[in-house]
Amino acid sequence: MKSLENIKYLANKGFNIIPLAKGAYPEHIEISASKIEEWKFKIIAFHITEYLTAEERPWPYIQDYSITALDLMNQNIKVILKHGFEEILLIGGASPRHCKKLLKLDDRIKLAGYSWYLDAQNRRLYTSDEYVKDVSYQYYECNCPICIKTPPAIRRQQNHIAKHNLYINKHLINDEGKVEVELYDLIVDEHEDIAIAAELYVGHQDSLWRTLINLIEKIKPSHLILLGPIIYNKNWKIETIEEWKEFIEKLTQLNKKYKTIITIVPDPKEKRNKIETQIQTLYTPNQDPKTNQLQETKYDTTILKIIRLYSNTKTTIKIKKLTNQKPITIRIETPQIIKPEKPQITDLKTLIKDTEWLITNYINQPIIDKQNKIITTGTWRTTWTQPTKPKPAIIHITKQAKIKIIKP
Repeated sequence: MKSLENIKYLANKGFNIIPLAKGAYPEHIEISASKIEEWKFKIIAFHITEYLTAEERPWPYIQDYSITALDLMNQNIKVILKHGFEEILLIGGASPRHCKKLLKLDDRIKLAGYSWYLDAQNRRLYTSDEYVKDVSYQYYECNCPICIKTPPAIRRQQNHIAKHNLYINKHLINDEGKVEVELYDLIVDEHEDIAIAAELYVGHQDSLWRTLINLIEKIKPSHLILLGPIIYNKNWKIETIEEWKEFIEKLTQLNKKYKTIITIVPDPKEKRNKIETQIQTLYTPNQDPKTNQLQETKYDTTILKIIRLYSNTKTTIKIKKLTNQKPITIRIETPQIIKPEKPQITDLKTLIKDTEWLITNYINQPIIDKQNKIITTGTWRTTWTQPTKPKPAIIHITKQAKIKIIKP
């Protein structure tokens, strides 16, 4: 076997190497491991990444269809364990998904690999309870020494996640107890504030979204959270998408100029109907969706940005607002409860769950109920859809976590 020839060549040249057992089947692994043991090596390595990530069974190369890639890996590892090596290094097995099971196979087993780094590049976060969490659209709190003094925005960066993952790897292998990791949809730092507005209906003739944007430009918030319905597309005409284009350009300017991060909390109907994939969203009124799929228009950037804004959105988000003292937690929700004839803020008590404050667009009036810790946002559309006259407002959560109503 070529790999054995390379091992012998490098060893004879005086290189200090860890030989790698090679082979597709247990019979091949036996030949490789036997030779390596014969040459008096005390440590042997075996690469298991392909076994752990394989989506297909090894059949028909192995005639038994019931055998999985993991089964074949375990068979090959058992062949190596029969030999008298002092250490067996399994490369690619250090992920929390597998490390504990692999270490239990034999006291001689050691683990190595770059899964901690590769997972971090895809924002996959390791936890001490052996889970891997996708934090592409989330923030996290963690009490490990790598994270505890790091700002939340920095913690989301891939290089920091890599450091965290490596620490958790070592923590799990040494069995050092539990590290607390808590996920949030948004963590707002001490020096950041939040502006919240609801029901813009951009594209509707009664929308006041331009007034809202003017007010937002004065506040210059770190975070802007928009509760649905945001985009209006029922009365479909070219003027509608022109207005969307203007709206998206304004949001883009906010992001560029003030670094404002935009978060969408869609209406349940928007979420259910998937506005980002509706025909009305993807095509202008004069386009034929059967023949114009690849036709470029001046609205393509607008459509792409709308799809991005709505991608992976949720009708409920959980926020942690940090302060110099005690942080506050906030639940923002577009509720799916049936409204009575005269909606009251107390109708929402059952929605208060795991946070201190609840903010919703349930009532078209801006209200802060300090007793029940419930806030309603008002609406930026002048049409009456409830018994009470709609009033537009921004709910502003300051850097010190003071909650205010700002009216136009």
